[in-house]
Amino acid sequence: MFKEILSVAKTSINLVVRRDEGLSLIEMAIGLIVLGLLVTPLIRTFKTDIISRSVGETKSALAVSSAAINQFLVSGNGSYPCPANLLLKDGDDGFGESVDCSAAAACSGTWVASGLGICKKGGDGPNAIVIGAVPFASMKMQQEKTLDFWGNKIMYAVTLYQTNNATFADDDGEITVLVVDHPKEVYEGTADGVPEEYTDVGDFFLYSTGSNGRGGYTKDGVALAACGDAAVDGYENENCNWIDTGPGDVTFFIDRNPDLKDANAFSTNEGVTMFDDITLLQVAPDKALWFQHPENTTYSDDYVITFSNKVGVGTSTPSIAILDTGLPIELDIAVDVVGNVRTEGRIISDSICDSLDPNDFSTQKCFDPELITGTKSEMRCDADDSMYGKQGVMKLSDSQVVCNSATNNVGTVIEGVAMRVDTTVINVKPCEAGRIVKRILLGGEVQCEIP
Repeated sequence: MFKEILSVAKTSINLVVRRDEGLSLIEMAIGLIVLGLLVTPLIRTFKTDIISRSVGETKSALAVSSAAINQFLVSGNGSYPCPANLLLKDGDDGFGESVDCSAAAACSGTWVASGLGICKKGGDGPNAIVIGAVPFASMKMQQEKTLDFWGNKIMYAVTLYQTNNATFADDDGEITVLVVDHPKEVYEGTADGVPEEYTDVGDFFLYSTGSNGRGGYTKDGVALAACGDAAVDGYENENCNWIDTGPGDVTFFIDRNPDLKDANAFSTNEGVTMFDDITLLQVAPDKALWFQHPENTTYSDDYVITFSNKVGVGTSTPSIAILDTGLPIELDIAVDVVGNVRTEGRIISDSICDSLDPNDFSTQKCFDPELITGTKSEMRCDADDSMYGKQGVMKLSDSQVVCNSATNNVGTVIEGVAMRVDTTVINVKPCEAGRIVKRILLGGEVQCEIP
């Protein structure tokens, strides 16, 4: 671009310069006018190109940082990372590493004194927002990937509760942003031109402080330009007043209205509409349902599921319902399947349950599978074998066997007293002397073994 400008300048001067004569004032004035007419459009084009490059490269850095934050979430951490210390530089201990968010001091003029290089707005509860730098080291990135076009640190604001896997939830973002009105509506007088609060609240907010750097920090942790006066700087003041306005202001400003693509707040003109910050708001997690487990270095077929404590197949509301009442009961159920489940592999379980007690929703009717597959003494109808040949296992209930008289003294199958036995299906025979029931096969056949 500079070569083009110099070439045009040389050409325009040659138009009025004669080899053997000097320049008159009139000729020099004409030359300067011609030079100005030719160079000014090129300078404007050059400036436009620089602005376009700065926005494009910075947006790319914001996208890379956002992707890394989401990857941190799904890589076994279960939450977003806490911000890094804004005041550190290369070589300092903890440079680029996440800071303990719970220890962050309130954002104010003295927050730097905390030494953490991050601060907190909105109190200590679920509305709290923590602000700092992108923790590139904790996410195994190069710092250059988290710098804007001007080489300054990208700012990172995140909901406090979303940095703790114990409190992380899909809909717990608390970052509020303002968006610019539609320019056409403002021009026509159908909108007041005052930025409006966006309907969604975000999990985290990334932004560059732009070419003027107001409220930002260099890559070496040095503070850039001060925030300025809201009455003079307008929109530009919103993303850097988090230090000066106290802990209650948790509102930021984004450069574009998400619902109106041509409603762009970006402007390099000084004044109340000045706003050269470049921003990215994430409302909710970027939900890749499956991801490769971070400990699986061979990249085989070992994947884990993310973002959900419950999975529903055939239902959008995984839970347990009591058949008697139809009421959904919220329990720690990982998978809820409406329909039959088929497997060609083994089912491994510590407990098998049939239903919930209708009178006590917290109590399930369960038994130990080893009662069927193992050699527990509970499978005997009597521990001392005194009833051998006189009783057989009729069913399993309440984690124990239920026995009943199976045959009479001549071996004829009879109906039990405790429960009726369908003799056309079940023909229970006792085990031989010295053996106990090992398992009950399909059709009711008893398999015995020596204990």
